[in-house]
Amino acid sequence: MKTQSLAMHPPTDSSLALLVIGDEVLSHAVRETNIDYTLQTAAAAGCRVAEVRIVADQVPSIARAVQQLAGEGWWIITSGGVGPTHDDVTMQAVAEAYEVPLVEHPRMLEFLQRAYGKRLSPVVRRMSLVPEGTVVEVDHDRHWPLLHCRGCYILPGLPRAYRNRIDMIFAALPPQPPVAVAAVYTDSDETVFAEQLGQLQQRHPLVEIGSYPQIPGEAGYAAKVTVRSRDADAVRQAFAELQELFSSGGWLKRSEPV
Repeated sequence: MKTQSLAMHPPTDSSLALLVIGDEVLSHAVRETNIDYTLQTAAAAGCRVAEVRIVADQVPSIARAVQQLAGEGWWIITSGGVGPTHDDVTMQAVAEAYEVPLVEHPRMLEFLQRAYGKRLSPVVRRMSLVPEGTVVEVDHDRHWPLLHCRGCYILPGLPRAYRNRIDMIFAALPPQPPVAVAAVYTDSDETVFAEQLGQLQQRHPLVEIGSYPQIPGEAGYAAKVTVRSRDADAVRQAFAELQELFSSGGWLKRSEPV
């Protein structure tokens, strides 16, 4: 791959990206649940998820995605492709993305020896091969170890094993200030205030303004407009203007300040 080397470039942003790997996900042979769980956990931890991708079990596709996401300066969590079968190629792809070889990690081998005992075959032992420089964190719960290669956390796709490691990852990421959120609710259609909302966003670049339509009979309102940012003062300033805009336009149903 003729791209800038990522070998010595750790993440520069506190945001993260989720890379889900597997033909079985794309073909819906299995029901994917790790995305929803990760987004839910990230939101509770105040962590920004910048991007979610799903790619096939192909080394070039996985390596290209890791390089692109790492190139953005984000932390990466991968899900899937770490087992013993021919289509488990995530380790090889991550190694190629960071331009390092696969090496047998002694802690990974020790874990496999404990987990498999006399069933430790050459096929099983192959799972001890990880990208050079990978940190292997093994605990005593017999679950899959937490693998960390530079800014990329490599997790199994099996939901139970995956979820057991997510909390560890969010605890290890750099601490972040909480996200401040304010909202207004309206019975008006989005088309009524869409233009003004776009202008408001331009005047307040430090916040994210989003509008989320609903079916009024089910939600009790037609749309919810939120203002989000880690800068609470910026949220308050934008929200004050948003509330005034909706009030003067006759669109305000109720509001939720920071």
